[in-house]
Amino acid sequence: MVGLALATLLTIVSFFISGTTLVWGPSIPVALVVLAIAQMGVHLVFFLHITSGPDNVNNVMALAFGGADRSAAARRLALDHGAPEPEHDAHGSDHADAALSYRS
Repeated sequence: MVGLALATLLTIVSFFISGTTLVWGPSIPVALVVLAIAQMGVHLVFFLHITSGPDNVNNVMALAFGGADRSAAARRLALDHGAPEPEHDAHGSDHADAALSYRS
């Protein structure tokens, strides 16, 4: 029940911070990131039961390598899907309008 209470409290505080004027405006994104990291910690410890005990080493290693693998995959995806290549028409022009004025 402690995990549920902490997760609920962090969620309520996040919504409160994002909608209030009591917090300095430019610090709101930083505060939300801090609360999100705290929320992830609560979920890891109280719901997924990831601890630093000797019997939990494999779970921590799997979590670390899984995160690293997803991070690498996201970087590869971002590199593969960068700026799109220009489309060429039948005459090699980069723009479809230029093809209309092409005279053979």
